[in-house]
Amino acid sequence: MLVDGVVEGRPVGGKAVFVFPGQGAQWAGMAVELLDSSPVFAATIAECARALEPFVDWDLVDVLRPPPSRDAVTAVVRASDTPRFELSGDGALIRARYGHSREVDLGHRPSQPPDLLFHGTASSTVAVLLAAGIRRQRRRFVHLSETIATARQVGARHGRPAVLRVHAALMAADGRPFFHAAEGTSLTDVVPPSYIATPRDHAGPACG
Repeated sequence: MLVDGVVEGRPVGGKAVFVFPGQGAQWAGMAVELLDSSPVFAATIAECARALEPFVDWDLVDVLRPPPSRDAVTAVVRASDTPRFELSGDGALIRARYGHSREVDLGHRPSQPPDLLFHGTASSTVAVLLAAGIRRQRRRFVHLSETIATARQVGARHGRPAVLRVHAALMAADGRPFFHAAEGTSLTDVVPPSYIATPRDHAGPACG
C-alpha cells in the first residue's frame, strides 16, 4: 500500500542509476568493522561486488576498505620491536624483510656471519632445541639476532625467555649459508644441535 505523495514510474530505457536513501553507516569505518566481524555481512558484500562487477570499473570491497594512509604504514614500521619491516624509497609501500611463510624472493645475498649469533625462545623449549636443533618451522628461514638483548626480547613473546648461543662462524666454515636480512638479524636454513651452546641461566645472560 502506497502512502500519499509517493510517485510511481516504470523504466523506459537509458542508463541505470542508484538511489541512496541516506541511511548509511552510523560512523566512519563501520562497514570495514562489519567485514571483519560478521561473516554474513562479508558474504553479502561479496555477492554485491560480483553483481556490480560487469557494470563498474571499481571493486566494492576496495571502496569500503581503502588502502592505509602513508602515516599508518610508517607507524607500523616504527612500532615494530625488530627491524622486520622496511619502506620503499618514496615511503608509500611496506614489505617484510623476513618472517615469510611462503616463497618470496627478497634478494638476500649470502653473508659472513659474526662468530656468535643468538636465538631467543621460551625456556620450556630449550631442551627440545638442544636435542633437535633450531628449525624454521613454517617460516622460510631461522632468524638469529646479533645481540642478546634482541634475542631475549624475541624469547619473551613466548613465555619466560631463554637465549641460546649459535656458533655461526663455525657453521659458515662448514658450508652452511647465512643471509643478512636487516640490521642485527641474520637468516639460515637450520641450526644443528652441535652448533648450539647451552645457556646457564635462562632468564639471565646467555653463556656458552
